[in-house]
Order: sequence, then structure tokens, then C-alpha cells
Amino acid sequence: MKKIFCLVCLPFVLAACTPLASVYERQPGKPFEKPSETPSASLPDRAPTGARTEPVYDGRGEVRDVFSDPEPDARNVVSGVVSEVTDGNRLTLRRSDGVELKVRLAGIDAPGLRQPYGLRARDYLVRICEKKSAEVVVESVDKNRQVVGRVHCYADPNKNPIDSTLEQLSRGVAWVARENAVDAQLKALEARARRGRRGLWIDPNPIPPWDWNKQR
Repeated sequence: MKKIFCLVCLPFVLAACTPLASVYERQPGKPFEKPSETPSASLPDRAPTGARTEPVYDGRGEVRDVFSDPEPDARNVVSGVVSEVTDGNRLTLRRSDGVELKVRLAGIDAPGLRQPYGLRARDYLVRICEKKSAEVVVESVDKNRQVVGRVHCYADPNKNPIDSTLEQLSRGVAWVARENAVDAQLKALEARARRGRRGLWIDPNPIPPWDWNKQR
């Protein structure tokens, strides 16, 4: 009777085991292996698009990450207070966490402090930005690990911020940087200052800093 029962049940047992054979395939000489439930191809292998991890010099001998927002649509904006103006196109920005960043104004070159109008260029930037709240729209980090960007300073908290790049050009205390020579807006502001003989353009042939440095 038992033999008859086993023969009757055998087809049902084989049918129940068939799905298991398709999942747990055995290779010759190897035990059964259960396949991974999560294919490795579905796991993320890189940071989200738009995340910024580029380090910059923090002014104290360390390299840190300026950008803490990893969202894909995050703007590269750093805010803080301008703690010091170095010259007509460089300053130091202190963030709320105390980190200080060396910043170079994008798009322009101002005369060095030992050049004619170098001190005036710095004084103008001091009036606009020093000890003022500011936002830096970061464009890059240069070979000296300075942040390069457009610096918007709140000279008057009740008014819109001033784009210091445009302001320095308008006052005639800076040249359009050679790498930005095709920027129509910057070139127009420089040409207007030259025609009006503002600032350094009172000299018919002022020496730009890239030539001045070669001569020294």
C-alpha cells in the first residue's frame, strides 16, 4: 500500500521541486549557490550628478571642501563676510563656520599695490566690500588654490548687492582679464571707462599688471 502511495505522489513532488532547480542551479563540482537578490548593477557607483567635491585653500594651510550641498541643482555660491581686502581684485571671505577663503574677482585684473592706481583700486574695493556681507558665485579654483568668482557685496544692507567685478571696471581701476577678453559686457565697461578717462585711464597708456610683472 505504501509503495502504491509513493508512486502516486512522486509526480507531485517532482513538480514542486522544479522551480527550485531553476533558482538554485548546481554546477559540476560546486555546491548549490543562491543568486544575489540585489544585482550589483543596480547599486550606485558614483556621487549624484552636480555634487561638488573640489577642494580650495582655506587661508590657514588646509584644503577644504567649499561646497556642502550635494543636490544636483545646487548653485556654487559661498556666503560670508569679507574680512580683508588684499588689493584691487583679491579679498578674504570668512564663512559662518569660521573658515576663511582667499577669493580672486573673476573677469578682471587690477594694478598691483606698487603700480600706479594700485592703492586706489584697493581702496575702492575696501569701500564696497570690506567688513560687509558678501556672496561669491564660484567659477573655478586657480593654480594658487584661490576661489575665482563674481563677488556680490552688500555695501548697503537696504539695497541690492554690488557686483565688485563690474564696479571696479566702471570706476576705471581694473582691466578685463586676458582670459575674459571676449566677454562683451566687461569689454564695454572697460571701453566706457577709457573714453571717460576714469581712474587709471587718465594715463593714455597705462601698463596692465601682466606686463608690469614681466618688467620687474
